[in-house]
Amino acid sequence: MLVDVLLVWWMFRVFGHDQVSILSGGLGKWLEAGNTLTHATTHVQRGNFKAAYRPELVRSYEDIEKLVTDGSLSKGVQLVDAKSQGRFEGWEQVPGEDAGAGHVPGSINLHYVALMDPFTKTMRSKNELEQMLKFKGVELDKPIVATCRQGVTACFISLAAFLLGKKDVPVYDGSWNEWFPRAKKEHINIPWSDVEKSD
Repeated sequence: MLVDVLLVWWMFRVFGHDQVSILSGGLGKWLEAGNTLTHATTHVQRGNFKAAYRPELVRSYEDIEKLVTDGSLSKGVQLVDAKSQGRFEGWEQVPGEDAGAGHVPGSINLHYVALMDPFTKTMRSKNELEQMLKFKGVELDKPIVATCRQGVTACFISLAAFLLGKKDVPVYDGSWNEWFPRAKKEHINIPWSDVEKSD
């Protein structure tokens, strides 16, 4: 599934691996294009890659809290949330989830499925991605931090920016599942929900 592949793509980049490719459309599109599979063993030459952690591609709870409290989100830093509109606004609650629906104050909602072609399930063209970000008010020449519910679909935001030449978009890997139970009540925006967070 593309969601899982994107998480792996981001994790490889976090640990210093730049030569990572994504098979757009997955195995199904590969076969539809007339490509074949083989049972032959592929011999790959042993490399000498050494992991090098890139902290600039990861954001923590403390990083996001600082963005919220020091006014960064109103001074150019953009926190882009990949959750659905319902989860973002607070009226779509998922049964069995501990974290209520809602979002970090000041964040921008861009549902990750909007970045994919609805028929092929592949990433949209660069022009379409650019127009989608522009429509949502996301500016590529300003800092962007990607978030979501649990730090997975946020990778779509990071990849979309990457495809458009912006290769420095970090992911808040704890995302909403960490933010909701830890943040102060005033730092949880649930405009359409009756959910009350206990002090």
